[in-house]
Amino acid sequence: MSADPSRSKAPAPLAIDLLAEASEAIPRSLNLLAQSAWFIAARAAASSIDPDHIHQAIKLVPSAHAKVSHP
Repeated sequence: MSADPSRSKAPAPLAIDLLAEASEAIPRSLNLLAQSAWFIAARAAASSIDPDHIHQAIKLVPSAHAKVSHP
């Protein structure tokens, strides 16, 4: 059985950059943000995690929200 690349759930590169910035690469913060973004994406029936999901997750985590520059 082979993996179907069209069903990839990997975050977009910009989403990964946002996760790294907001978590300051602290494993616990990174895990919390990534899990929140995953739940948000799943609730939206998205096939992958995109920057919008990360931005929504950042709003849910006060310590991350304070670290990210907002447009």
